[in-house]
Amino acid sequence: MTINRSVAGGTAGATGATGWRRLLSESRRPTRWDIVVTVAMLVTMTIVVVVRSGTATFPSTELLLLTVASWLPLLVRTYWPELVLAAVVVVEACHLAVMHDLDAGLPGSTVGAYQPVPLATMIAVYTVAARRRQRDGWIAGAAAASILLAAALLFQPLSLAGTDLVMVQLVVIAAGVGVGIRARHDARTRRAREAREQSRQAVLDERLRIARELHDTLAHNLALVDAQAAVADYLLDTDPLTARQALRGITQHTSAAIDDLRAALVLLRRDPDDAEHTGKRQPAGHPLPATDDQSFGSPSLAPVAGLKQLGGLLGRFRDAGAHVTLDVHGQAAALSHQSDLAAYRIVQEALTNATKHAPGAPVSVTMRWAPGQLRLEIHNSRSVRPGQQHPVGTGHGLIGLRERARAAGGTFGAGPTGDGGYLVTATLSTRAQRTTDHQIVPAVGADRVGTDPTETERPAP
Repeated sequence: MTINRSVAGGTAGATGATGWRRLLSESRRPTRWDIVVTVAMLVTMTIVVVVRSGTATFPSTELLLLTVASWLPLLVRTYWPELVLAAVVVVEACHLAVMHDLDAGLPGSTVGAYQPVPLATMIAVYTVAARRRQRDGWIAGAAAASILLAAALLFQPLSLAGTDLVMVQLVVIAAGVGVGIRARHDARTRRAREAREQSRQAVLDERLRIARELHDTLAHNLALVDAQAAVADYLLDTDPLTARQALRGITQHTSAAIDDLRAALVLLRRDPDDAEHTGKRQPAGHPLPATDDQSFGSPSLAPVAGLKQLGGLLGRFRDAGAHVTLDVHGQAAALSHQSDLAAYRIVQEALTNATKHAPGAPVSVTMRWAPGQLRLEIHNSRSVRPGQQHPVGTGHGLIGLRERARAAGGTFGAGPTGDGGYLVTATLSTRAQRTTDHQIVPAVGADRVGTDPTETERPAP
């Protein structure tokens, strides 16, 4: 135990000694600017003292010592501003206390001839105000001015009270200048920090956007590859023609997945200021290009996914063996690009999840157009091939869909239903004016077209 205490005590002592050595040895040399200013002011003030003393009388030793002592601490004012201010204020307060005696000992001089203009105190106060918090700067200025004023009132005649007030005002002005410079520095630092944070957030948003697009496109194509591989394996002996078609579908979907990945990599590697490929810069928030039925060599030439490509999307799932139906109700209205892409991705991800987690189950896609909104419902029943279900995923897909819907000013919901199936719902805002841009939606494979937009809807989970 004694050995342990000795070791602990030795360690603590060594740590403390090291801390003090570090404090005293850390680059505490005066800067060149501090040396130049201090020496220049010291020489100037010494000359002033000599001139005011007259040619017949050499300045007193006390006066010279006080002058030197008030300026030397300023050499290290940037390292210990509070300590330097305290030292300077004490010296100049002493100067004020003995000034009357020094003046009285000089023949022919008037009282107050050597009352110091508190330049050293002003510089020390300014340093504290400019290097510390604004409140600390005002406190330092008020404290220094109060001490000097108290010393002047205690040890000098009342006839010099006006001069004393001027001295106090100079100290307060120095504090105000320092506080103002500190405020400008803080504002500049805050703007730079906000700019860095905005840049960081923009990078994070872009990474999240690309991650969502990659997840949606790659998961979709790979799910279709998996489904068609299962079909090919099941029908290889009994229906070779259908199995061959499934294999061709696998080739198409793997090519599409590769193209999507290549498009994302090109987008990530491209300089945002380089307009060589597209002829113009990529607008902020523009969705990652995605294809419908064809691959593409350049991301800028790819059609942006939307409800116009919904027919091709449903067709690919049907070719993979999925039983998908589409019901459309109401009059189609225009969607913003963000809402259009969100609607497409929500249907795509819901169908992909149904194919993975409920293989063989019928899936119904319902679109309900109502004034000011589009409501999507994608429902799948219980899997008819439980043995082929994929394990539960990470949920990133649903998180991405919820973020898409929220960014488009809509809502999103997903959860199991009472019949053992799963229901995905989303509500997206539409533009006020009518348009025919999406009138092709009912004709892209809809099994039933309704006309009553107020038809009873299935409640969201």
